[in-house]
Amino acid sequence: MEYIEQGKVVFFMDGYPFGLVLFNTVFDIFKQPSDSNYLSVFVYALYALRIVGIMLSLLLPGLYVALITINPEMLKIQLALSITESRQFVPYPAFIEIMFMLLLIELITEAAVRLPLSISNTIGIVGGIILGQAIVEASLVSGVLIIVIAATTIANGIIVNFENGITLRLMKYFIVIFSALFGILGHVISLLILCSYIARITNFGVPYVRWKKEGIQSENQ
Repeated sequence: MEYIEQGKVVFFMDGYPFGLVLFNTVFDIFKQPSDSNYLSVFVYALYALRIVGIMLSLLLPGLYVALITINPEMLKIQLALSITESRQFVPYPAFIEIMFMLLLIELITEAAVRLPLSISNTIGIVGGIILGQAIVEASLVSGVLIIVIAATTIANGIIVNFENGITLRLMKYFIVIFSALFGILGHVISLLILCSYIARITNFGVPYVRWKKEGIQSENQ
């Protein structure tokens, strides 16, 4: 009823346990139907938490590559020395290091989604812990990168639905590549490119970045 009151169209199909809602906006990434059961102050706190999670998921890997590869002077000396010490036996540049870990996490995530529910959680947790520890001990990646990847993976799980999570996972690689090429400048440019692309998207004639509760009715008035 909440979506219908906003002027959206809801489709129900025979044999399909979910409804399809048209149109969607970028702000729907931060909302889920159960939010209406809470007080407004808790709902806005959840919105803020989800926004922080999405920003971490998108920006943290690229920021790591930019600071390690191109702009290490932006780090504090103590932090730079700590990261350098953790990477002294790693034979690969930061870009190869983080791409390897991101692809490994993608494999674990996809395997956990498609395995039976009784073992998928075990595979995800045990696989992540064992592989992470083994990779660090083998000096294939640094311990700092494991922290970055863990924070990114957890933050990616805060997104409301799985489809939006896939899109953000792809955007993350785009930002990492630009950050590896141009440092912090490339990090900012890639974010601006993605924002301009999202701003141009329309969903059934409705701008994807629009925030209006009156929905389709306002378009017809």
